[in-house]
Amino acid sequence: SGNLTSGYALEGAFCQTYNDMKKQYGDTFLIKTGIEKCINGVQINQGLEKLFEEFAESVGIEEIADCAKLLSLSKQYGGNMISMIKRVADNIANRLSVEQEIETMEAQKKLEGKIMLVAPFAIVAYMRLTNPGYLDLLYNTIFGHFVMGITLIIIVLVGIWMNRILKIK
Repeated sequence: SGNLTSGYALEGAFCQTYNDMKKQYGDTFLIKTGIEKCINGVQINQGLEKLFEEFAESVGIEEIADCAKLLSLSKQYGGNMISMIKRVADNIANRLSVEQEIETMEAQKKLEGKIMLVAPFAIVAYMRLTNPGYLDLLYNTIFGHFVMGITLIIIVLVGIWMNRILKIK
């Protein structure tokens, strides 16, 4: 989008974007070979739209398929390609931002859950260290063993339940 806005033709903008990606990521980005095939095809005067559609099919990434459809439709029917590509780029950036926000919230909730599972044990350990006689009723009587056993079972069940809730796809 930025290269089209700065005045490059579509094919030139695509090649320049590839060069920018190489500078930023080195030779390690996943779609490098597919982009190189498109650039090689452009250099021998094949249509970028068709090359990009083949690339989208081979990679199977939804965003690339959307861009390929956009390229073929805008070449076929005309229109302001710069604004369309900018809109698609903004939509992809927004989608990635939302995904990162969801991952952050999920990590926060997992940490909170782990803290909540450890907290009862930490409180009991603190109480046993600072005032061991205070908890004698819970550990030296049958009723105390029953209550602490039920509490332990509840904590384990809550942990299992929490793990199921936090398995978000």
